[in-house]
Amino acid sequence: MRTWQQGILNRLNVVFISLLILPCIFLSAAITYGAPLNWLKSKAQALSIAKREGKIILLIAGRDICGNTRRMQNICETDIPVRALIDQHFIPWYCDMDSSKEWYTYAQGFSGSFDLPLICCINPSNSSKFLDRSTGKQTAADFLNRLQSIIKGQKKSHKKNR
Repeated sequence: MRTWQQGILNRLNVVFISLLILPCIFLSAAITYGAPLNWLKSKAQALSIAKREGKIILLIAGRDICGNTRRMQNICETDIPVRALIDQHFIPWYCDMDSSKEWYTYAQGFSGSFDLPLICCINPSNSSKFLDRSTGKQTAADFLNRLQSIIKGQKKSHKKNR
């Protein structure tokens, strides 16, 4: 085969391989971080799994029709740094405020109404109290910082208890 023909074949091979590999890489990332989180629907289920896996419960209590609630769930599912942190350290629990009252414990102390969603981080070893609580929508960066500080706080308290 002539050298110019080999050059063309080599270029075609590179293009062909690139067309196969690059979409696989992007598809893999999309499957991992674009797929919905497994939002547990009950406190008992979240507690059981969090205790077994040694993770913190991340509660988002809101309404399916609430834009702020959907936005925060979307950040949890699609923002790559937030999603990675949740996958590694948290068990996500979504509580629909219209069909469950399990979230009431974590709303105590609010006077009257509050912005949705209610977001709580809960240590499964002491689930009657929250480690952190906030309400309303947050930016992905603010939410990430909040989650990171909770993890750091848990590591410090774990070291003290040894």
